[in-house]
Amino acid sequence: MANYELQTRAQKYTEDFAWKNDFGGGLNGGLYRDNLFAGMVPGTVRFDDATVGFQARYDLKPDGWFGEKSFLKYKAVYGEPDLLVHGIDISGWQAPDDHRQNATDPKEIHYDKMREVGFNFVIVKTCQGVGSVAKHAVAHINNAVNDGTPHSEYTYATPWTDFKNDAVPEVDSFVESIEVVGAGPIKPVLDHESKGYKRKKDGDKKLHECHWGQEMYDLWRGIRGGGRAEYIDRMTDWTHQWLERFESLFGELPMLYSYPSFLNYRIHLEGKILQCKLWLAGYTRKNPLKKWNIDPRLDMVLQQWTSKGDERSKSVYSKGLDLNKAIYGLRPIMRDNG
Repeated sequence: MANYELQTRAQKYTEDFAWKNDFGGGLNGGLYRDNLFAGMVPGTVRFDDATVGFQARYDLKPDGWFGEKSFLKYKAVYGEPDLLVHGIDISGWQAPDDHRQNATDPKEIHYDKMREVGFNFVIVKTCQGVGSVAKHAVAHINNAVNDGTPHSEYTYATPWTDFKNDAVPEVDSFVESIEVVGAGPIKPVLDHESKGYKRKKDGDKKLHECHWGQEMYDLWRGIRGGGRAEYIDRMTDWTHQWLERFESLFGELPMLYSYPSFLNYRIHLEGKILQCKLWLAGYTRKNPLKKWNIDPRLDMVLQQWTSKGDERSKSVYSKGLDLNKAIYGLRPIMRDNG
């Protein structure tokens, strides 16, 4: 059954704690486990890792069941639960719908169709590493504002560059890009998935001529210095420097976007990293029941569940599109000082 059909079913339930929300469904491909669907007793909804993580943060019994105590604690922290909210993220690969005269251009994003099919937020790439504002970013965000769609901005981190262990230039470029396009009501995002080195796409797969990239690659392979332990320490230090600089300039921490293996193996989960809300790249399009083995201390509030789009997204963008679910509603991903 499609995610939006399950969401519609969820809206019909108002009894006690089988409430109107796909709570934790981000780890299950959007499956609302109501009584009929999961065959469970009235008043309880089971969710797995998302629930266990929430319970652990608030000293509740981490049993995977979202019962009365967990529900009351959720209300105390976030207020009345919102409905699951679907949205998209886009970059310069997609053109805004006013970019060309040809209205049937397959690379155009049609904002007028977004709300119609149930996409209620958009996250736009405005920067990558150090440089100018990303292609189409201004037009994308202007269209989102004109359409009344809540938006945010993201930057793709490039810690393989020649700014050896210096994240400051990247943060400054990102903040400048936000100032150019105008900050949205949703938290900005640090897209942190680079391994710290990058290969060329030519036949011999040589590394880019970048000092730190070569060092990080050698560390990961275990042929330099402290090996993988030093690699992880460096990546963690770079990340903390990035987050501290951003918080000092913007007034709050960003959301952190990454994928499970990066979080599990390439960085220490500590300090400000754990203070960030997590946007997980966890694809569940082919396997809706797939579970993600991530640290329960991570505050996962958003999931990118496919890069291929679905039936709904074809009217917004004819090709593959990144689709996301705000699994606790929009409130937890909104800016603190927005």
